Amino acid sequence: MLRTAVILVLFTGFLAGALVEIQVLLQRRPTGDRLERFRLLFFFAACLLLICLIPLWWARLLSSQVLILNLAGVGANLFGWALTFRRGSTARPDPAPEAQGGAGSRVFQLYLQGEPYGVITRETFGQLTRYGLLKKQQTVELVDDFQERAAQQGVEVQRYTNKEGTQTLIKVQVPAEKGKAD
Repeated sequence: MLRTAVILVLFTGFLAGALVEIQVLLQRRPTGDRLERFRLLFFFAACLLLICLIPLWWARLLSSQVLILNLAGVGANLFGWALTFRRGSTARPDPAPEAQGGAGSRVFQLYLQGEPYGVITRETFGQLTRYGLLKKQQTVELVDDFQERAAQQGVEVQRYTNKEGTQTLIKVQVPAEKGKAD
């Protein structure tokens, strides 16, 4: 009886750990963080719990309570594993290498008619999205008539290029009164 109680406590800990990790995953997923660590953790824990059934069965310690709790832990881990593959409701663009903007900044490659157009910051990405100047697809691409649309809304899209012409930065200038209203 004591052995069964210890096994039940152990599997309850695995189940609680999986539920806590699912909560952490759900908090990090909207920020666009990488989910590979979670994917590996959930998959490993599910496999480990399934493998634990074999020695328990062999030692005749596999009761229905232990089996149900173990399978609940496996189910929670598989659910968490499946969540790592599901994309959020808003597609996140693929970031360009971050070495250009410093250690903490995140930049995105911007395209115009399929060709690289420049690099934008997360803030500029949000502004371009807010004013409807981006196409909804995998790459971050400006709509073909972005200059006319921006002018209609009183927004200016500026393009800055370094002296060598190797790097381009896109900046959205919003008039002060319009930026505060949004």
